[in-house]
Amino acid sequence: MGGSYEDAIALLESRRRIRRPSGALSTAVARDVGLRPEFKVGGAVLKGKPGLVGMSGWMEELGHSQADLAALNIIHVAGTKGKGSTCAYIEALLLAHGAATGWPKQVGMYTSPHLLVPQERVRLNGAAIDEPGFARYFFEVWERLFSEEAAPVSERPRYLQLCVLVALHAFIREGVGAVVLETHHGGEYDATNFVAKPVVTVVTPLGRDHVRQLGPGMKEIAWHKAGIFKEGAVAISAVQEEGLGEVLSARAVEKGA
Repeated sequence: MGGSYEDAIALLESRRRIRRPSGALSTAVARDVGLRPEFKVGGAVLKGKPGLVGMSGWMEELGHSQADLAALNIIHVAGTKGKGSTCAYIEALLLAHGAATGWPKQVGMYTSPHLLVPQERVRLNGAAIDEPGFARYFFEVWERLFSEEAAPVSERPRYLQLCVLVALHAFIREGVGAVVLETHHGGEYDATNFVAKPVVTVVTPLGRDHVRQLGPGMKEIAWHKAGIFKEGAVAISAVQEEGLGEVLSARAVEKGA
């Protein structure tokens, strides 16, 4: 069926979460109305349903396997400071390498957040995908995952999850040879972290961010960010504050990176 770019954006916006309760709303009430579920990581109780939940299954519903994702040669980037600029540098290096050697013939990049319009998140060969392309790939995803035969809407992807699914679906359909994939926040439970076999994982300088999802301490944050490390993939980190490098190194060993 498909639809216009404007229709695609309207449907995407409809998948944003209900506004988070203010600090005046008690945790118990928030949990009762289902707005801010809790999950445990070690001894910490964190807020929110992890973005990772459901991603692998939805990708399979789209007809894409982990082998399809592995063929994208994904470079996965997490961190706090300089994450977007690091992704841009990697994209530029891949494009230059492709121009000089013939590989990769096409480069994709998923980045978050966007500045003006959502399709900025999905880049092909150094430029945001155009409106017709975004609409085409969006509706291919939407019509498969939100059909009448699909699970209830409450069990379907939300805004950020849908953005990642559209991007990776587009990259597979376009036959992209290398992809730069930026996390939203965190790493271990981020919606991007269902990719099982990236070729390289990168953690940029860390800072205190998203404490409700990642925990209050810098070591907890480092633990989450290093969650993108994968068995057999190269793990790279920027120079970090004292004590954080040890956390990242331990996670790399744990993950088999």
